[in-house]
Amino acid sequence: MAQAISARTMAQGFRRCGRQRARPLHVAASVSLAGALLASWPWESAENPRLREGFATVARRTALGAAAAALSSPCRAEAAEGAAASEERPASAAAAEEAIRAFQAGDFASAEKAWRSAVALQPGDAYSWASLGTCVSIRAQENIGLDEPLTPGSEARLQEALDCLDRAISLGLVRDPVVLNQRANLFTVWRRWSDAKEAYAEAVKVAPVGIASIPRENLALTLFQLGEDASAEREAAALLLKDPNFVDARALLAAVRWARGDTVAAENSWSEICEGVRPPEPTNLLGRAVRDAGLAVGISKYVPRAGGLEFCETYSTLDAVRGRWPPRAVAAYRSFLARRGGSEAPA
Repeated sequence: MAQAISARTMAQGFRRCGRQRARPLHVAASVSLAGALLASWPWESAENPRLREGFATVARRTALGAAAAALSSPCRAEAAEGAAASEERPASAAAAEEAIRAFQAGDFASAEKAWRSAVALQPGDAYSWASLGTCVSIRAQENIGLDEPLTPGSEARLQEALDCLDRAISLGLVRDPVVLNQRANLFTVWRRWSDAKEAYAEAVKVAPVGIASIPRENLALTLFQLGEDASAEREAAALLLKDPNFVDARALLAAVRWARGDTVAAENSWSEICEGVRPPEPTNLLGRAVRDAGLAVGISKYVPRAGGLEFCETYSTLDAVRGRWPPRAVAAYRSFLARRGGSEAPA
């Protein structure tokens, strides 16, 4: 499954994976009264202001008025609105603030303990239950080995995390895409792929434009893991029509197309990571005349995307996806890189 990443790195946004331990395929970027905000690809969030703002909007929501979001390196860690200004605040608010501080410090054990206090003091607060569920999930994965069978203890902890998230949903977060995506992430860690597929589909249905790319790629990854290759390709391609700067989805599309035997399309997807996305060819004489006139004086709409070389280098190794993608997608990408002379040889 996924790899372990240091607690502090996790709180900062995860640009890189660490030792061979399990982590969510799609990584938690913050936990607060606003719920479990998951950002799988922080460098994409930084490049795409619309996506970044979507996460920030969700992170600011809170029943008690306290929220914190860790959209960090290269996303910036920042606190949202503070707690109510009154000198005497509810004990549940104090417990929530303690949990937020502990989470941002990478102390997930203390964060879990504080969230348990918060839900005990205010059992009707949906966001506290969602945040507790995320902390339990993170800690459960510390004891899940890469590609090792789940132990009864690990499964019990995952069930506890699921119960917390289900409680949050029952308390009013039934249409919260962040919580629904986090619930689906649990199923991927649990290796319950059919349940994950259904859960991601629910998250996609309700996700606003600003954050819809996250659960949609997760859905595509899950479909590919289940052997539904054509559906996985459609989901990834549809995502990129709406969010063309989502580089991770281009890498996934290359892997899926390679696995389906469409080597030309796979290489095209790869070239769009390194070189940028070319605009469609003009369909009329006027459009072609305008294009040709621009080219004649050195002007073109096609400019390699900012950061293209950086992404090209990053995605030239399996480290870019290892620990985040499901096993079958990782294997397909390994094969693709090896065939085109990348740094990864087939396992």
